[in-house]
Amino acid sequence: MTLATAAALMTTPVFASETTNKIADTKNTITKTEAVLKDNKNQTEDLSKRIEQQAANVSTTKQRSQAASEATKQAAKELAEAQKLLNTANAVYQTANVNSADYALTTARKKELEETVQELNVQLAEKRTNEAASRTASNRAEKSFKELTEKQEDLIEKTTADQKKLTTKQEELKKLEAQKQQEEKAAAEKAKQEEAAALKAAAEAAANQPRGIDHSDSGNAYSWGQCTWYVKTVAPWVGTYWGNGADWGYSAAADGYRVDSSPEAGAVVVFAAGQQGASAQYGHVGYVESVNSDGTFTFSQGGMGFASPAGPNYQTLSAAGLQFIHKN
Repeated sequence: MTLATAAALMTTPVFASETTNKIADTKNTITKTEAVLKDNKNQTEDLSKRIEQQAANVSTTKQRSQAASEATKQAAKELAEAQKLLNTANAVYQTANVNSADYALTTARKKELEETVQELNVQLAEKRTNEAASRTASNRAEKSFKELTEKQEDLIEKTTADQKKLTTKQEELKKLEAQKQQEEKAAAEKAKQEEAAALKAAAEAAANQPRGIDHSDSGNAYSWGQCTWYVKTVAPWVGTYWGNGADWGYSAAADGYRVDSSPEAGAVVVFAAGQQGASAQYGHVGYVESVNSDGTFTFSQGGMGFASPAGPNYQTLSAAGLQFIHKN
């Protein structure tokens, strides 16, 4: 496992899934709680304005109710006084001589007082109706004020609970993020150790792997102008007696070299007899110059069929179906 692989694992749900999921859930809860608190704040501000307005309304309706009550009392007092005068007039009327001047005056006064009493009764009834309506309006205003105040108290209590929840979740998030950092650190350290162990194992495997026989000091016994002569010239480590080009894969493997289907700069490419235009009898070999990003490779070669038999002659092909001999 490489460090890049370990880093990739740390970002997948497989790695620290519980902590990662808890962090996501906690952040989601925090976001929702913050939205609730914002809404609570808006509601609190709105309630404060309404309570302020309702308080003014309570004061106004209460003053009106008190004024109506005073007006009723005054009307009742005026009626009582008029009734008293009427009673006195009635008493005089009952005892006065019908033919006397007092009788005429008393009769007129009595009629006047009766009209006044009747009028004051009407006014008192109106005052009492107005007083009742004012009292009802005042009671409603006080009830509404009380309801708004209680609603505000409940909202403040809820806001306190939500704020406490937010604080708890924020503290929980800090702990979870710290825990995740520790997990990532531990995972990275583990990946580092595993990579070191893998590199050590690879080095040991490479050290124990059989190495190909280096033929650099054997000279070039191939015929000039042949593909084998060219490759031996540019890659002196290849064998002098590996046979025709088509035989090189088997000969190289017998000498301990790694032979596979993966192109690599510095390797030797082997064409079977008749493969991709190679000689139908002898096959062909070339020297890999580079490997391209599109999966092809570029190689140099020699041979009598080219403009320059001694090489190099360059060509780019697909690696599919070909053999490659790799230097130790």
